[in-house]
Amino acid sequence: KVLYLDTRFRAIADREDLAEVVSAGVSSADHMLRIRPRSIVLNSLEEQLVEGAFGEYAAEYAKYTERNKDHLPEGFGFLDAVPRVALVPGLGAITAAETLKEAKMYAEIAFHTHSVAAKVKDCFGQVEALSDLETFRFEYWPMELYKLTLKPKPRKLTGQIFVVTGAGSGIGRGIALHLAGLGANLVLADLNAESLTEVSAQVSELSGTEPVTVVGDQSLESVTKASVAAAIHGFGGLDGIVSNAGIAVTGPLDELALESWNKAMAVNLTSSFLLTQGAIQHLKAQGMGGSLVYVASKNAFAPGAGFGAYSVTKAGMIQLMRMAAIEGGEFGIRSNAVSPDAVFDNSKLWDGGIREDRAAAHGITPDKLEDFYSKRNILKRQVRTTDVASTVEFLISDDSSRTTGAVIPVDGGVVGGFPR
Repeated sequence: KVLYLDTRFRAIADREDLAEVVSAGVSSADHMLRIRPRSIVLNSLEEQLVEGAFGEYAAEYAKYTERNKDHLPEGFGFLDAVPRVALVPGLGAITAAETLKEAKMYAEIAFHTHSVAAKVKDCFGQVEALSDLETFRFEYWPMELYKLTLKPKPRKLTGQIFVVTGAGSGIGRGIALHLAGLGANLVLADLNAESLTEVSAQVSELSGTEPVTVVGDQSLESVTKASVAAAIHGFGGLDGIVSNAGIAVTGPLDELALESWNKAMAVNLTSSFLLTQGAIQHLKAQGMGGSLVYVASKNAFAPGAGFGAYSVTKAGMIQLMRMAAIEGGEFGIRSNAVSPDAVFDNSKLWDGGIREDRAAAHGITPDKLEDFYSKRNILKRQVRTTDVASTVEFLISDDSSRTTGAVIPVDGGVVGGFPR
């Protein structure tokens, strides 16, 4: 679920008679359908106390439905016992929904509902809720329950929150658009602000939720921390990451400048370490597991001459992924990698002379490079960003709930790149 903090509720949440105000319930059947008959009051955000408050809420709801079960409309079952709105003294209100837009709507409804109850209490000295039975009849009014059946089925990743780095172009862009189409809430990070703005607009159109964007160099700890924090502040949590930020650095080892080597290590590997560290810290604190996906490369297993720095960073990424799998497993945190080869569409990896350099290394002209790579794999096919994105979908979702520490090649079948 996406969480949304609304500080407008502070004046209501800080009232000494908060419990009485909340006990008044909601203002209409339509409101009840969306935010349930009662909000929950959390006097502390300490984990044990929060769990206790939710347990008490569920127990009370079970008693309420048991008392009124004879009035349940035929053909319908009981709704879940999970509140949509939590009032927290000193903070405001936290709403939970499948999308940020929906969470904000819940906050709007609850704000007006509780504001009315508070005003009635101030004017008349007390508030009186509907009777237990009338509340049940409104909540389980067949017409309102029917509305729930008309609600579109949630998309595969609706309510889930992911950080995607290197999202401005190439593979990262393809992954961002693919996950957005599945309903995911996204934090998009990239060095190029203009590219990020373009992708952000496309993601908004596909997912219906505006992504949070972070512009900066992911090899800087402050930027990486900001990317992870953006998921928490923007959507209320984190379900996983796609570590994709990277650059291509060419040159034989005996001629490679130390500056170029260090830059490759920083952008391709250190950024992944920092993102991994931040993600694991938050996922452990949440206690709900998570999924880490790394975009490695065929070069991690089958390096090419003149591409040493890049190949070393991708091999390091594979080992980082494995360590994350080993250390994160007991917390339900899975870690896997995709290993693509020669993805050209919308990619900036080949800019700055990289295309020409790799073409020269293979003894062909630059315009023949894409055909060269496709013809050298077993399937004789070009690898597209959509192919990589589909594999990331599998690894980041519950489809792969029993898979960790794995590498899936997306290279058309390069024998030398078989993981081992």
